[in-house]
This record gives sequence, structure tokens and C-alpha cells, in this order.
Amino acid sequence: MNRIQKQLKLLVAMLLLGIVFSACSGDEDVVRIFESSLQTSSAGLASANEQVDVVVNFSVPTIVEATVVLEVVENGVIYGTDYTTSPAVADGLITITVPVGSQSAGFTITRLTEFLDSGKDVTFNLLSVDGEEDVNLIGTLSTTVSFDEVINTGSTIDLLTGGSTQPNQCYIDLSSGKQTAVRRDTWEIGFYNGSENRVFLNAALKVSIAEIPGVTDLNAINSSTQFSTPIDLYTDYGSTEIEVKNVEELLVGLPLGYGQYGNLGNGVAFTDSQAGNIDETAMGEISTADTENNVYIISLGDAIPDTEAEPSAINTAGDHRGFMKLRVLTDGSSYTLQYADLDDTNFSEATITKDESYVLKAFSLVNKEEVSVEPEADKWDINFSGVFSYYGPFYGYPGAGLTFSDYGLHNTLGNVGLYQVIIYSGDDVYDVPSYDNFSLTDIDESALVYDNRTIIASDWRNSTDGIAKDDRYYVIKDFQGNYFKLKFTALVSSEGARGYSQFTYALLQ
Repeated sequence: MNRIQKQLKLLVAMLLLGIVFSACSGDEDVVRIFESSLQTSSAGLASANEQVDVVVNFSVPTIVEATVVLEVVENGVIYGTDYTTSPAVADGLITITVPVGSQSAGFTITRLTEFLDSGKDVTFNLLSVDGEEDVNLIGTLSTTVSFDEVINTGSTIDLLTGGSTQPNQCYIDLSSGKQTAVRRDTWEIGFYNGSENRVFLNAALKVSIAEIPGVTDLNAINSSTQFSTPIDLYTDYGSTEIEVKNVEELLVGLPLGYGQYGNLGNGVAFTDSQAGNIDETAMGEISTADTENNVYIISLGDAIPDTEAEPSAINTAGDHRGFMKLRVLTDGSSYTLQYADLDDTNFSEATITKDESYVLKAFSLVNKEEVSVEPEADKWDINFSGVFSYYGPFYGYPGAGLTFSDYGLHNTLGNVGLYQVIIYSGDDVYDVPSYDNFSLTDIDESALVYDNRTIIASDWRNSTDGIAKDDRYYVIKDFQGNYFKLKFTALVSSEGARGYSQFTYALLQ
């Protein structure tokens, strides 16, 4: 098959798959949608001096100084005696001043009394967000704080991925209803805190990495380095064999994309596996023997674009962020990271100490610092990363670098299990309970998946129609052994903009 035939074959395959490339409009075509809701419907304070944050989320950052107003409704408790808040309650209201550029606002409630009869609580109702124009109050509009230990019985979560550029990764803890949003460009690599010595890549930023076999000196590698032995790889969707003889040639096929190099037959992939298992990282296990740890070249992924896409479209990949070189050492309890720009002869060094409270410790090579990204290991169940990438088979082709949007993962490395329930397919209706009727007795413990984080993935939505599919829902078992059911209820905002997905869930008890 000649080159033209190959190109035609690829074009036909892409047309059959319905791959549509949408041009982005200018800022004048973008409708700014300001929606606001409370992050969770319930929380608990089990003992004196315990605190909880009540958070109000915004769909987009504020462009003026705004004011959030919440009504306070007490049930058997007295302000100043049993609890207090910061900022304080005045005339039955809490008023929060929100600076320009904020995507959330909140206040802290503190329990003051050790002993209270059960059944006492206080409810905070979201009344208004003043200052912004055309504010829509949506989703969860009341949060009830009980003066007992509480597992959230369920709520509706408006995901804070942040619009059609999907700038944020969102970590959700179902038992508390807490959502933590972090920009996906704040880190490139994550150091595993368990007994194995592994480094993960930020798949939400399309980070990829290639090992330079036999090279352990960081200064021996630069942009013009010739390899002593060529590296056998494949290109053209994994169908054409090539010999990569130097760094310059490697850089052509290292960034993630349909033309990304790889060799799955020899176990060469420049990304972590889709499933995210501990033994399937693009970087091999880090050895406690320094001489066994080679140099890697890392592609830093794509920048988050500044321009929103047209309604119903996405725009998640900006300019390429460049390349660096790195090497990782370990003594088993901490990692030593050496890294530099490709042509630098002096490298930076950082020590990352393991902390088993977290699955990963994230590091920014660009900003040269460890950064806080993931909540503690037992305090998140789902990561709605928005963007997700990996190298793997592609509709009959041996391999390519694939990117998805609106993507959901579950915390397999934190011992969270999950499975999917399909209600119907086409005209076939299956003998399974509906989401509303599914109960604790319906759980199939053997169906819970702990070795593939991508059960949710992007299959929950129909991007062509702009909807969340109604043919499926999910069952989750968290680290503490609580069971939940979950279904997606929206892919786009009320104005049709991508990056404002929503799901609802309930505790099974």
C-alpha cells in the first residue's frame, strides 16, 4: 500500500468514525453563562471545635466583585452557643464578598458545644449572587449541616471543569459531597506514595515520555544527541516501522496525537496505560540502584487555550508546552528528581518524600515545585478530568495517541470499586433495576472493578446530541465501604455550552 493509499484509508476511517474538527469562534461569539449552586446538600459536625466549609460554586470566574447571600435556618441550635460561622451571621443571613476572578465562595461553620441531642441541624439556603449579570441559581440550593457524624445521602453535583476548554480536573468525594477543582496545567508528573516506586503522567494535559535506553547521565542528552543504537518504533497509526536515530527525530513523534510513535509489540508506549494500573506506567519502576535508572525525555503536553469554543463544541488543546529531560532516583521512602531543559548542562534537583495519606504527590516541572492536586487517598472517589489521553489501539490500527473530553475516572489506586449498569441497548431492555429502583440488595459485589479506572470514561455522553445518556448508571464502593449509585444528568449547560456536566447520586443504605 503506497503513501497516498494509506492517507485515503485514514481519511475514510475518520469519516466513518464521525470525527469532526470544529473551528473556534472569536470571543465576540461566546456567550458567558454564570451559574451558581452549592457544592453539597449535607455535611456533619460530630464534636466540639470541628469545622466544615460550605462552598458556593460558579460556572465561570467572576468579572466584578460580587456578593453571595445565604439564609440561615436553625433547627434546635443557637448561633454563638452551639455553633458559629466565619463570616458571621447577621439578621439571619450570611453575606460573603467575592473578589474578581473567583470561581467559588464559601464560609466556615464551627461546632462549639460538645454535647447536643441528635437531630439538631442548621440549613443554609442560597438566596442570591449580587453584582454579576444574569445569574442562574441551579442544582443544589440548600446545605444542611447536622451536629452528628454524617455520610452524605446524595446530591446533584455540577462539575467544575470550567467550560469548553475544560481547564479543571475535579476530584469528588461522594461520602462528603465535596468537589475539589484544580487546573490541569499545574502539574506534569505524579509520584506514587505506595510501596512500589512509580511515576505517573498527567493524562489530562497530554503529557508523554520516552526512555533513552542505556543513558544514565542527564548531561549526556541534548536536542542534537545521536543514539548509539537506533530505537525501533512505529508511526502512521502504528502501521509503519521507523528507526529513530537521534533526539531530533524522537521529538517529532513524542507529543501525544494520532501520529505519535510507539511499539506496543515491544511494550513501548509513551503514556501510562488507559487502565492506570501500577505496573503499566510509561516510566518503568524506579530502582533503588541508581545505575539502573535511565534518562527520559518528556513532552509537557498542550497548553489550555484562552478562547472558548462555540456552543456545543470544545477547544481543549492549545500550543505545545515544550520538552524537558529528567531522571528519577529513589531510596524507597522518597524520590530524587533531576530535570532540566533539553540543552541545559546544569539540572535542578528536588526531593519528594512519600506520604501514604495520598495516592500521588504532584510536581510541576515548569514551575519547579511540588504542588497540591489530589485530596487525601480516602477523600476522593471520582476524578472527572475533562481531558484524558493515552496511547493504544485505534479502531483496527495498531496504535495512536488518543484524546477524549468529558472523561470520568475512579480512584482504583485508592481502593475504590465501580461498575456500570446498562438498562437498555437499542430495542433490547435488560432485566435490571432502573436507577430509581436500584437498592442495596441489588449490588453485585463481584462486578466491582478495581483494576481499570476508565469504566465511566466518556461513554456516558452523546456529544453529537449534547446529552447525557439515559441507558446507564454506575455503582460505587468507596474506601470506607459505603455504596452509592450515580447517573449523569447533563453534558452541557442550560445555554448549550460544553464543560458544565452534571451528575446525581445517592447513598445505598
